[in-house]
Amino acid sequence: MALYVKDVEVDRLAGRLASLRRTSKTEVVRQALLHELERVEGAPSLVDQGVAFVRALHARTLPAQGRSPIRRSLTGCTAKLASVPLLYKGDDFPRPTF
Repeated sequence: MALYVKDVEVDRLAGRLASLRRTSKTEVVRQALLHELERVEGAPSLVDQGVAFVRALHARTLPAQGRSPIRRSLTGCTAKLASVPLLYKGDDFPRPTF
């Protein structure tokens, strides 16, 4: 089956690479397609990337203290928020103080 390239830029690039490699445009396109297929098929899936990210994040936690840096920073933040006085009580909506 034939493949027709109707894009002038693609034809120019294939011709340029063919002349550098001293081969035909067909061979250049074939090699480029094989190379791209190997690259795409060899790339990890999004699931694999997510698993690797979570494992790397877990490895960065502090197992000696049993808490992650994120949890420690949130604990300090909530302690600071507990000392802030509320402008309302109960089910009232906060009212601006002017």
